Amino acid sequence: MDMHSPFKKVEVFAPLSSSPLEAGTAARIQPQQLGYLSLVIDVALYVGSGVVAWIWLDPLPSDMFKVMALTTLALTFVIFTACCRAFKMHDPLALLHADALPSIAKVIVSAGLPALIPLLVSLPMAKSNDVAVHDFIRWLIAFELLAVSALTAAHVVFHAARPQLARSVFTPRRIAVVGSGEAAARLIRWVELTAPGLFEIIGVFDDRDSRRTVSSSVAHKIRGNTTDLIELYKS
Repeated sequence: MDMHSPFKKVEVFAPLSSSPLEAGTAARIQPQQLGYLSLVIDVALYVGSGVVAWIWLDPLPSDMFKVMALTTLALTFVIFTACCRAFKMHDPLALLHADALPSIAKVIVSAGLPALIPLLVSLPMAKSNDVAVHDFIRWLIAFELLAVSALTAAHVVFHAARPQLARSVFTPRRIAVVGSGEAAARLIRWVELTAPGLFEIIGVFDDRDSRRTVSSSVAHKIRGNTTDLIELYKS
């Protein structure tokens, strides 16, 4: 959470996804969960590309090839996850709102760069008479092509289906704001500006008399007092 966010200045009530406030949406995916799910899928596709390339090429049995391939797969996995983090590929806001073309470009770089580095380093040895070296280079080429193709296709499909998924699968985290002062107003503006689609403000609840809250900039969002909030949560 941003240390400058107004959450620390006002009480926020965020019910669990299984609470009655979210009845009928428990089976849906929250944006925060989307980030973890997309990361797991991308990692599975990336590592799977290396394994599939190995099985597809069926190289001659060689301990040297196995050591080189397994070491390279581990190192490229580290580089891949670092690229994903640097480009914020699995950030919920980016997944829900980023333009497709820049996102796909980041995917191509993240999927292609890790295997490209050892491939370029290995190319000068292409004239070697060692069969394991040739198998290793062939595997890197196949790994590179499969990883880029698989991850690009997955993200293209996601961006094509995103509007429909946003309507039928994803559900924002519902929160209630306690207090209707200026801090509450700043909180609501902050959520709307920095986290669209991640949170849904279900209402503002204030125990003060209506004569004291009528001048609040969020008076139109007041749904009652904290007793009403508890009853809403129980109902």
